[in-house]
Amino acid sequence: MGLSLRGQTSGAIDINAPNVAGNNTITLPGSNGAANQFYKNSGTAGTLTHSSMIETSAGLVGIGTDNPSTKLHLLATDSYLTMQSSSASGNAGILFKDSGGTQNGVIFYDFDDDYLKFSTNTDSEALRITSAGQLLINHDQDVAPDGYASKLQLADDSYQGSSTVWKRASGSTAGSNPALILQKVRGSDINGQGAVVDSDSIGQIRLYGADGTNAIECANISARVDNTVSTNNVPGKLVFSTAKLLGGQGSAVMPTQAMTIKASHNVEIHDGNLIFETAGTGIDFSATANAAGMTNELLDDYEEGFWTPTINSGSAPGSILTVTRGRYTKVGRKVTICCELVFEGGDTGNFRLQSLPFNLDTTGTTSGQTGSGMSAVGSVMFNNLNITTVTSITAYLWSNLIYFYFTAGTDGASWTEVNGAQVGGNTNGGNLIFTVTYFTA
Repeated sequence: MGLSLRGQTSGAIDINAPNVAGNNTITLPGSNGAANQFYKNSGTAGTLTHSSMIETSAGLVGIGTDNPSTKLHLLATDSYLTMQSSSASGNAGILFKDSGGTQNGVIFYDFDDDYLKFSTNTDSEALRITSAGQLLINHDQDVAPDGYASKLQLADDSYQGSSTVWKRASGSTAGSNPALILQKVRGSDINGQGAVVDSDSIGQIRLYGADGTNAIECANISARVDNTVSTNNVPGKLVFSTAKLLGGQGSAVMPTQAMTIKASHNVEIHDGNLIFETAGTGIDFSATANAAGMTNELLDDYEEGFWTPTINSGSAPGSILTVTRGRYTKVGRKVTICCELVFEGGDTGNFRLQSLPFNLDTTGTTSGQTGSGMSAVGSVMFNNLNITTVTSITAYLWSNLIYFYFTAGTDGASWTEVNGAQVGGNTNGGNLIFTVTYFTA
């Protein structure tokens, strides 16, 4: 048997009792409650009371609030939404679907392996938090080398998916820049400031490459304490390390120190050379004091090697020039040549050599002198020359040629150029050893 409520003109609502034995009682609340409010069973079954949940005419459901702003709005001092699996191997999550029902995103918890997954773009996994508290971006397993088991890991098969950017817009003021901060303290309190000590490693940037089987460290940059630590002062140094090329297969080659920037701001190169790969670059001494005629403070070249002069004049058919030693050293524009030679034969033509390792400077001086270049002179030691009353000879460089002069030991005597017959006219020829320093362009 049921209860039928009819309207004044038409329509009816029927309330039917369940077709079971026994009686059911429903007790209504003593007041009407608020607009849009639900009714619920109170602590006594069958006695209705006003629920904390409402549904507005716009279809917005509120729990703990009578003014919901979204489809579901929860309000409480501690507001939680609980999803519990009924199975130990079950899962729980929130599914995000578009108007066509396509699942585009998921927040998913796996109770088997205890990880939380976030998916986007038609349910493609973007981020995972593992049971160890690791945050994995764009991948689903630990890829950290050397047992680091890093808490934050980014891995992908594209450079876009494996890159990070720190950017700040500071308006019209300079402001502070974005920063990557690494700090080390001694002691077990991560909130403390236990003082570090000399030689402590503060932090590292470690770079790895795969050898086909394992991830192998090939380089690192390390910050270390570089002296005694005191209040408000932790002196530091940067150590740059690289792994050298191995001559064959063998055990792993670990990075070793290549360069250090000390707390004193001195730069140490431990094992290797400082190489300038662009011509015209070098060490700039602009910070030093200058002379009045200074034109350049860049030391841009160093070179040493062998050179072989050749005869320019003073030879005869059958003459022989043998260069037993010839070396040069170039520092910046300054060139020093050394040579030992034997010359056999020769005529009365002036004895001159050519084929300098670098041409003489042709810029002249500040007095306006130009022409064939700056001149230079150097000492000469000689043996078995076909010449008398000569105790000294000087090598003279001009116009990219080497001349040899002597001066007679008489009042007012002028210098005289040595000829080929005087150098090579004796049996077995004459021997010359000379050194000259000159400037090239």
